[in-house]
Amino acid sequence: MKLALREARPGDERAIQQVVADVLREYDFETEPDGVDADLRDIQASYIARGGTFLVLVDEAGRVVGCGGVYPFDSEIAEVRKSYLLPGVRGRGWGRTLLLRLVGDARSRGFKKLVLETASKLVAADKLYRSVGFAEVEREHLAERCDRAMELSLRDS
Repeated sequence: MKLALREARPGDERAIQQVVADVLREYDFETEPDGVDADLRDIQASYIARGGTFLVLVDEAGRVVGCGGVYPFDSEIAEVRKSYLLPGVRGRGWGRTLLLRLVGDARSRGFKKLVLETASKLVAADKLYRSVGFAEVEREHLAERCDRAMELSLRDS
């Protein structure tokens, strides 16, 4: 199966929402379309217009099979959000490729720090995050489905 990363375009929202819902369901999490997942209604407004990025992994037929974004909090801090791959494309290095591209995009946009929230049961994701330099940190507020926070300094690293 030939796969490719590209920037999300208007019209991708429904497919992105489906990938996120499918992966969350796989790990017994609920989607929150009026809460933490509301940013997926309009990728352009939620990510691009704010100075962030959102990428999709597509198969040879153009179907979205993975995604991830960089959501700016302010001029220095952004968050990796909605980084998910469907089971059929995992284990091929695309998770690492996607994450490294998001880190590179955040760095090129001038952010100084990337943060993310995750869940302990996402063992492979934790291993990936740590392998690129993310470290666990304390955070006052976490999304309901997350029990851990991590961050990565982007300062000349």
